[in-house]
Amino acid sequence: MEKTAQTNEYMQMVRISVFGGPDNVDINLLQKSSLIKFSIDVEYRSWGIKDISVTILSSFIEIPIESTTFSNNQDLTEDKKIVVDISKLKQEFIQSNAVTLREMDIYLDNNYNVDYKSSSIVIEK
Repeated sequence: MEKTAQTNEYMQMVRISVFGGPDNVDINLLQKSSLIKFSIDVEYRSWGIKDISVTILSSFIEIPIESTTFSNNQDLTEDKKIVVDISKLKQEFIQSNAVTLREMDIYLDNNYNVDYKSSSIVIEK
């Protein structure tokens, strides 16, 4: 995790996994992580910390993939880019002693569009 010039902003490489896509297609990630910017805000009380909130500041990322379609006659391989709106990802929280972004699980439909109902980013806090 890398701290930015702003006091509560950080940047971190987050591991990416991609699932789904069209049938008879093999998807190969050409980039297995992405740099994500986020902020950490701590709500203090006289007795200690009440809550820690994490806000994702990055908006969109592009994930380059190689898509191989298998057919009886010939396999077709092409490069594609999956555009992910990070603000639409479900946030899943894991209790931890540290605050960090863990991973993104991106699910695709048959047209290589992100299925935001299933896709998520895991946050430790």
